[in-house]
Amino acid sequence: MESHFEMVSMPRWIFFGFRTIYIVNSVTENFVGMRILVFNKKLDSYEISKPKLIYFIIFNGCLVSYFPFSVYRIFGALPLNHNRLVTFTLFIMTIFLFIISLTMLVRHLTDLKRRRNMFNQSLKFFNQVRDMLIDYESDLKIVLWFIYLRIGICQICSIILTLTNINEVVSAFNYQLMVHFIIVSVPYLIQNAILSNFFAALLRIYFFFRQINRNLEHIAQKLKDNRDLTEYQRITLCCELSDFVDRLAFSHRSLCQSTKDLLYLYSLQILFCLLTLFFGIVFQTYFVVLWIKLFFGGFIEGYSGSLSATFFIITAFTELLLQGIVSSKLNFESARAGKLLHKISVVNTDVRLQRSVHTFSLQIIQETAKVSICGFFNLDIPFISSVSKNIFLEIILITKEWS
Repeated sequence: MESHFEMVSMPRWIFFGFRTIYIVNSVTENFVGMRILVFNKKLDSYEISKPKLIYFIIFNGCLVSYFPFSVYRIFGALPLNHNRLVTFTLFIMTIFLFIISLTMLVRHLTDLKRRRNMFNQSLKFFNQVRDMLIDYESDLKIVLWFIYLRIGICQICSIILTLTNINEVVSAFNYQLMVHFIIVSVPYLIQNAILSNFFAALLRIYFFFRQINRNLEHIAQKLKDNRDLTEYQRITLCCELSDFVDRLAFSHRSLCQSTKDLLYLYSLQILFCLLTLFFGIVFQTYFVVLWIKLFFGGFIEGYSGSLSATFFIITAFTELLLQGIVSSKLNFESARAGKLLHKISVVNTDVRLQRSVHTFSLQIIQETAKVSICGFFNLDIPFISSVSKNIFLEIILITKEWS
């Protein structure tokens, strides 16, 4: 996504921002081997890199194979009197992380050609609509700040939390467990990389939906200002606008199809990522409540563990909110095109323009983009609000149960 936006002329600070994002994302994704597709400038298309594919298979194959043994060693090192609820929650989160890694490995291999085709189609689409971009700098700024916010709060913080947890494990147990804990922590980085890719793809689709709507607003304004035109100029303008509306309709349908392809590739992985975030927030909340009661009761000293847990809660909540906000914006912009079409006055215009606007309206009624995860729920603000409500209920139950 970042390399696509580099093809647009933009202020230097925005260009530098997208380059920085590209480098930051590359670090994690190259480490776990997810960047198998590389851009070939000679062919002007994405191709499969065989060395990266081999590294991906070896790295993730070894990770999935050795992961259960590392989990066994870590849980075997826990004291017998360790809190059973904490142990059970940790085990569930670990299972989800393992499923995320396994699903990512399988889907990347089985859908590799489909992923390559999707990348090339998105590149082709970008080249086709480049001349349709209008007042796009403000939209680029929105995209850039969303990505900056997610990188600053979610990605960087997750890496810091992982390193902090490894340090705590080493100080509490021994260096032999450090290797196993690193292995168990890698799926957490994979989860973050998956969420980053999904988030960036949603922002890209949202950006182009915004551009389609801006063009529709521009068309409506043009038709309002055509009173002083001659009959020939008016017919010529209507024919040009008719062709342009047809292009916008085609672009809208392509974006809806891109959303479906994206959900086909990522839907199952995103589902387990969201479940992991939910269980993580509940578990870390329980830990914070437990620590507060023990601290004020004078049973323990120090606060590094509680700060780490609080940090995780903030990071996970931010992840959920950002994913929900961007998905809601995408859904809204996709459906808003229909409202903007109704604002286009086609009275006393050419039949071609009337037919184009009417066809585009029918197309939007039949198909709009919706971020539906595995067909179970729509990833939007109402869903995030419902999840937040359930999390707060869990917090209340945990507090009462502990009391």
